[in-house]
Amino acid sequence: MKNIDFKWLILLIVPIILIYKIFLLYNYEFGGVAGDFFSVINPSNSLISNSFAFRSNLNNGYADNTANMISHNSPYLIYELLLSKLGISQLVRTYLFIILLSVVGCFNMYYYLSSKNQHDESAKFKTLLLSILYGFFPYFIYYILPGHFLILLLPAFFPIIQLLFEKIIFSSKNDIKLSLKYFSILSFVLLFLCTPFANLGVFGVFYSLMVGQLILLLVLRQINLKQLTISFLLLSLSLLISNIWWLAPYTVTMGSISAMGEQSKQTIGSAIGAATIHSNVINTISGFPEGVNISFILSIIQIFLFLVIILSLFTSLLNRQKLKIELLLIILITIFFTKGPNAPFSFIFNFLYNEITLLQIIRRPASKLYWIIIFFLISLISNAILKNRNRRLNNLLNVSLSISVVLTVFVTIQKTTLMPFNIPETYYTANQYLIKNNVKKILLLPDIGGLNPEYNHELNFHKGIDFLGQIWEFKKYIPSSTHWNLSNKETDLVNVFANSIYNEDDFCEISKNLNVSHIVIRKDLLPTNYDLVQLNLADFYLSKSKLISKIDSFGNNFKIFQIVDECQSQIISTDSVDKSTFQIINPGLYQIKIQSNSDEVSIIFKEKFDKSWVLNLGSIANKKLNDYVIHDTALGYANKWTVDLASYCSTMGNKCQKVGGSYHLEVWIKYWPQYLHTIGLFISTVSYLFCIGYLIHFYRNNKISKQKK
Repeated sequence: MKNIDFKWLILLIVPIILIYKIFLLYNYEFGGVAGDFFSVINPSNSLISNSFAFRSNLNNGYADNTANMISHNSPYLIYELLLSKLGISQLVRTYLFIILLSVVGCFNMYYYLSSKNQHDESAKFKTLLLSILYGFFPYFIYYILPGHFLILLLPAFFPIIQLLFEKIIFSSKNDIKLSLKYFSILSFVLLFLCTPFANLGVFGVFYSLMVGQLILLLVLRQINLKQLTISFLLLSLSLLISNIWWLAPYTVTMGSISAMGEQSKQTIGSAIGAATIHSNVINTISGFPEGVNISFILSIIQIFLFLVIILSLFTSLLNRQKLKIELLLIILITIFFTKGPNAPFSFIFNFLYNEITLLQIIRRPASKLYWIIIFFLISLISNAILKNRNRRLNNLLNVSLSISVVLTVFVTIQKTTLMPFNIPETYYTANQYLIKNNVKKILLLPDIGGLNPEYNHELNFHKGIDFLGQIWEFKKYIPSSTHWNLSNKETDLVNVFANSIYNEDDFCEISKNLNVSHIVIRKDLLPTNYDLVQLNLADFYLSKSKLISKIDSFGNNFKIFQIVDECQSQIISTDSVDKSTFQIINPGLYQIKIQSNSDEVSIIFKEKFDKSWVLNLGSIANKKLNDYVIHDTALGYANKWTVDLASYCSTMGNKCQKVGGSYHLEVWIKYWPQYLHTIGLFISTVSYLFCIGYLIHFYRNNKISKQKK
């Protein structure tokens, strides 16, 4: 084993998995995969649309809380776009991403452990084994179990983040210039983690963990108050510049669908219990905390992992080493929250979870906390065994670690299975049909949010979500109720609309109010998911209704009914106006030109009411708007602005002209959090330019200093 650079051995695992997993999978031209947050069908379009803090086509059409999607999708979609341009299929891209996560985790863990232990070849061998164990740990073989597999970016990069964080902490004592160097590098690494940080639970866990480490080190007197202060400020600043560009608009647009709203409250109690039902201490420590049925092979892995833990503790006692108390405390605290409302501390957990908002955003504790246990547990084992000089014990440790690693990689290859299915061509022809027919909003019958498509494959143990919203990502569509059954006035109107069809009633006025242009009946679902008889009655009624101008069928998947022009409306309408036109500049900006003989005009905007939508009257200062404009609801859900033209035009002069008794003016409807996104991008860009400049300056000075020596 002499002169071997063990970290490169990790690369041998990659082609093995690739050959095994993606062979013969290139035939899936329109591959769909089950599971949360897998790649969208058109990454190019999605990348462009993700630059806006408001997107009406997300959240099943209820897009009052989409700013975080800028973060959640954009970094990952860059990867998707690049690989799709190379002609790599969606399914292969997904497999490759999962494999890359494991390999990056291995490399980062190897680098982290090597930086702390520079010893003989035997120690390097154990470091390699521990690194592979981290990257391919048993829990991670069930990649979709955490819900959003993009969250696994955090475990993959965490070892290098932890190393940089520690370097900031200890260099802050005497060398602030060195701390700024590590801060600059850390900021770039954190930029890769915008995707998992878009889940506020993950962001909260990460920030609490890093700050908690600082507090523990201060309590244990390993750092002083100065080090804590500098490290805390640099950590917070690095998180700020790498996330402010999406977090700034998101803080405004959280709304009722935020992680701290009704969704999270619904997970307290029985849902949290279901998510952590397998989170006993043994399963948690050995890698199976959530939703995993322990099979024979997994039980063997569990035995060998426990053997490694016990041997490492025995090694510490034999060598009279002190265990790192801060690592033990982090592991114990994390185990408590990972276990959730399970005995013996269920009462305490439930009390904390109900009372502390920060905990309520951690909706599935095992998903968001387990990687912490993995990292610090392996760090603890490493600290105990790498300096061990007992030959027999070393051999036993090497054998135990080797068997654990082989089993872990084997199970990863066997169990990380994506079940592909071809999306029928009718999805795309129906998509193009709607675009050509000037679709506004779609009423989708039946309501199928989150239920299984006909192609009833599983991704590991989880059924697939419906992916229609990803494929038809061009316009807003409205199902008959939301996935979370959260009551709001627009949802109520949609239910009335659907029931009007089922009861064969007139729906002209309500379709105008909701700005619906097409009704889509979808029949490619499993019959158990909806009332097929009721859907057939709706089909029969719409087929003979005078309110329908055009009917087209797309195989057995979709039947699309175009509503007559008289029962359609525009997204923007005006009252008491002789003439008005509008132009959609982007999803968050509309230009409206008005000509009116009335002293007062009302503008109705058929997006869900939100104070973040503002009416801009020329360049007038915001503080004066209330003198001329009243923002209120209309049609039970939409935005309405009533403008006092007489007072406004008398003040603005050439901004609002009155010609022959008719007012002429131009106004703008804006989604103002978009400006926070722009400002955040500016702050982040300037900050990263500073980081690059500082790194160049630091390394140039270092080079000059070495030359002088």
